[in-house]
Amino acid sequence: MPGAQIPNARSVRSHDQSSYSYIMQPEANSTSENLGAFLQDTMTWDLAGHDFSVVPGVRVAYQRTKPKDLFNLANSTLTTDELETLYGSFSDTQVLPSLSFLYDLTPRLTTYIQYKRGAQFPNASQMYGSWNLSLILPRHLRTAFVS
Repeated sequence: MPGAQIPNARSVRSHDQSSYSYIMQPEANSTSENLGAFLQDTMTWDLAGHDFSVVPGVRVAYQRTKPKDLFNLANSTLTTDELETLYGSFSDTQVLPSLSFLYDLTPRLTTYIQYKRGAQFPNASQMYGSWNLSLILPRHLRTAFVS
C-alpha cells in the first residue's frame, strides 16, 4: 500500500516597531517544505487455524527550511549577506522503518506487537529563534539592554 504526503508551511514573524526600529523583528520569516512517502505490505499465513500477519513498511520523510525576507532584518551591524550566512538553510531526509506482527486469537480479537521509527524535524522557531541582542546591537547601546 503506497502513500504520499506534501505539506508546506510559511512562517511570518510579527513584530512591533519601537524607537529602536533598527532591531526589527527577532526572527527570520521562513518557508518549510515537507515531503513524505511510504510503502507497506501485509503478508498473512494460517497458523494453527488463526491468521498470523507480518506487516513490513518504510517511510521516507524529507524537510527543507530556508529563511525568507532577510533584508527586513539587515541593519547597520549586519548585512543581508551576513544574515544569509548566519541563518543558512536546513534540509534533512530520514528513512523510517516499521515492522508489525499480528495474531488473531479469535475472529474479533487480535494481538500484535510493532516497531516504528519516527523523526521530528525542527520547526522554524527552533531554527531561527531570537538572537542574543549583544551580538546585533551597536556597542553604545549594549549596556542599555544587556546586563
